[in-house]
Amino acid sequence: MKYLGAASVVVMVVLLALAWWSHVGLKSVRREHEKLTREARAMGLSTTEDGQVVREPAAKLEDRKPPSQQAENAEALMRKLESFAEGGRLFTEGSESEKLEAMEKMLSLVARMQRLDLRQLQLIDEMVRQAYKADRKARGELAQIYQILLYDMSKERPASSLDLMKRMADTGDFSLVIDMIMGRALSDWASRDPAMAAGWYEGVKEGLKPYQKGRFLEELIKGIAKTDPVEAHQTLQQLGEAGNPEFVMEIVKGARKGGDRSAFLEILRKEHRRGEGKQRSNNYLGVLAVGDTRGHRGFEAESGWIEQAGLTNEEMSDVLEAVNKYSPSEEKGQWLEWLQERDLPEEKIKEETASLLRNWVLKDFQMAGEWLVQQPEGELWNQAAGVYADTIFQEFPKEAVLWLESLPKGDDRQRLSQSFYARWPRDSPEEKAAAESFAQREGISE
Repeated sequence: MKYLGAASVVVMVVLLALAWWSHVGLKSVRREHEKLTREARAMGLSTTEDGQVVREPAAKLEDRKPPSQQAENAEALMRKLESFAEGGRLFTEGSESEKLEAMEKMLSLVARMQRLDLRQLQLIDEMVRQAYKADRKARGELAQIYQILLYDMSKERPASSLDLMKRMADTGDFSLVIDMIMGRALSDWASRDPAMAAGWYEGVKEGLKPYQKGRFLEELIKGIAKTDPVEAHQTLQQLGEAGNPEFVMEIVKGARKGGDRSAFLEILRKEHRRGEGKQRSNNYLGVLAVGDTRGHRGFEAESGWIEQAGLTNEEMSDVLEAVNKYSPSEEKGQWLEWLQERDLPEEKIKEETASLLRNWVLKDFQMAGEWLVQQPEGELWNQAAGVYADTIFQEFPKEAVLWLESLPKGDDRQRLSQSFYARWPRDSPEEKAAAESFAQREGISE
């Protein structure tokens, strides 16, 4: 338990640092970029028009540098890492100017690591791990900073960075943290170069722990799906995981973030139709159409895509199920009105209207009531008022009766009146009298 508690603190510290890094880094990145460009040109390195250093392949760098010089470069960077680690609490404390100064130092370290060849990186990795093992308490900050540097380096040298991260994870040092950072780095790489990222995963998967396999595959698929959900699905097939519902759902969510929803719709139609039992819970099409609680884009965007998707009545049922479950309360009224205009059987529209409104009333009866009082008289108002009254009767019987009495006379009102009378509380003489009075007014006989 003590280990888990300490690990949780480490996870939080490193992830907060990564978040801060992303939040405040843009201006500092630009300043550091200009500085490093000047340094590169002064050193005689080639640069592009936008100031990017043209790097030689790592193999050539290794050939140029003797082992002694490689060790010297690694040791020099190690000293800077240790000095930086002693200076503060990973950006989480201090004034804004102090944080920015720390950021600039961190960027300088990243730039230095980017210039190291593979052998030098391995030397740095060994030094950090040995220092941490010798004194975990004193060198915890060093290890955390090193992990962040590896993550940032992964943006340009993903394979080398991930190999070093995996090596750290294999030792058990900060395994919870390094697994999270590895997953994020793999997802970023997969969004840029799906084939290379998938190749790296295939090359290492046999040596991964079972929980790592699932986590890294999920991150791989999420990354590819952000730009190409069809390729993400093909990758799943190649890896023998096409039937895994969790990964398919990740592709669905990725298709909504930037991929081609319509292209992936065709894959769902062919290969992932909803089944029975447990498989019924995997509403891929519904989530593709309207998102889930975090991925919803708003009524106009979602309804517009649904209208042009050419969905069948069966598919519309899946979509309306997701509308019912995931659309926010302030949109429910728009969806109810939109539903009345769909080319669906009349009974199906009534059934879906009742389900959507009933769930809305249970979650937010006040907003549902405000929408209802603004509706014009007609078929929708009659059905909605009846469903509203029926849903609130148990908690607010007097208000429910008022809504019922505003309905036109007819079979629907009669059925609802009889339902009210059957459920009317009769625990006291007053309640019994009220029930009989209601029955008399509505023409209900025993």
